[in-house]
This record gives sequence, C-alpha cells and structure tokens, in this order.
Amino acid sequence: MDTKNNKRRYGPPILAFLVAILLALAATPAEAHVNNQGTIKVHDSADADPDQRNEPHVDCDFWIEGFNMFDDSGELVIYDWPPTGNKSEVLRDVWIGTEEEDGDGHHFLNGPYTLPSGHYRVEAFSDGGHPGNDTHFAKAKMFWVKCGAEPVECPPIDITAVANDDGSITVSWDELGEGEMINLYRAEDGGDFVFISMFGEGTNGYFDTDTEVGVTYEYAVTSFDGTTESEVCDTVEVTAIPVFSTLLAGGLAAMLGIGAYVMIGRRR
Repeated sequence: MDTKNNKRRYGPPILAFLVAILLALAATPAEAHVNNQGTIKVHDSADADPDQRNEPHVDCDFWIEGFNMFDDSGELVIYDWPPTGNKSEVLRDVWIGTEEEDGDGHHFLNGPYTLPSGHYRVEAFSDGGHPGNDTHFAKAKMFWVKCGAEPVECPPIDITAVANDDGSITVSWDELGEGEMINLYRAEDGGDFVFISMFGEGTNGYFDTDTEVGVTYEYAVTSFDGTTESEVCDTVEVTAIPVFSTLLAGGLAAMLGIGAYVMIGRRR
C-alpha cells in the first residue's frame, strides 16, 4: 500500500472538515463584556429597611433606589416610554449615595417623584457617565405609573409561544375582538420586560426573529384601552432553539465523506 498516496488522498477532506468547524466557531458572535456593577429599583414607597425588590407598577408618587452603585453620586434621567410615551425626557435629578455596609459600592434613595399615568424608563448614571454611554455604569428600569385609574379588564386570552427550528419564536393568542387592544412585552433570561408592540382587533400572533440561540424569552400580555393599562393578563416562556449551522453541516458532510472514502479505500 502506498501510504504517501493515502495521506494525500485523505488530506483534503480532513482539512475541509477542520476549516468548516473553525469557520462555524468564528461565526458565533462574541459576547460583549461591560462592567455591570450596581442596580436600580422602582418602589411605591420608601422602606426604612430596603430590599432589592422591584415594583414595575407604581402609583403617581414613587421612589427610585440604587444598590451597589460604582460611584457615590450621579444623575437620574426619566423618559416617557412607548406605548404611551415617545422617549422624551420628563425628569432629571441628582442622586447622592452612601457606602453600602459590605463596602461593595454605594446606595441611594431618591423621591418621592410624581408623574402622570403612563410608561417610563429611568436611567441612573455615575458622575463619570452620561445618557447613552454604557461604559460609565448606566443602569435602567422600565416601569408603569397608574394614578388611581379604573382597572382595565383582561380580554379572554391564552398566550402561547413556540420555538421554531430556525431560531425564531412564534407567539400566539386568542384572536382579539372589536375594541380589544393588548400590549405585548418581552423579557430576556429573567430581565425586565420591554414593550414590543400594540395589537388590536383581528390579530392573534407575533413572529419574533430578534432572538438569540439558547436564550430564554418570556412574553407578557396586558390589556389597553388607549389611556390605561391592565395588570399582566398572561405570560409564557420559551427558549430559542439552536440552528444547525450550514458550516457545521458542511463539516459533517466532509467527515462523512472521509468515512465513505475510507470504506471505499478498504474495499479496494
């Protein structure tokens, strides 16, 4: 047997397989690493013994609390937020922190603030930071203000979510009737809910392609009458399914080609 010829014969498929694997790994997006020290919470009232709970539904008067903040002072900026707002700034204030008992950053409690009913986003920045600069420890929370409004009832709705084999997710619910409107929200891996869109009469689903493989998404639905929003009507959780990369498929094909070639070579 001519071993040199055999090596030349088997080399290209092996090389093709290794190249395919390396390309597939290179195609995986690198995860961005940002210093993530600190967190902020929204509360209905000030607590003398604060815990790190978050109350996304608050009354007209509310408090904002920060834990483990990197610096001992900074700014708060509040924006009105969709679906009821247009992302314009509605409030700005300074926060002054005191050192945490464990020495891990600083704590602040600001408020009470008063805002009309609607959706908002609060961002807290250290002294070195400013809106839009995440490298300076910007922290954010979404919340809803409801000022003694009459409660909005949830329509009969049953939300489901299915992970598709291309990595997307199909979210479905019972078709909405005349005059019925809902707001759809999404949270990633246990994070805060972010508004996706409003849906009205005749709609019964949403096709989500803004997904990442292996990430768990939770979807929430609320009822909306145009000015006031209900509590969460229903939620569902699903994990995006990995897509079988064409590059990996090519690598597998190359590997299978090696096996077939070896079998043929042995038969000879």
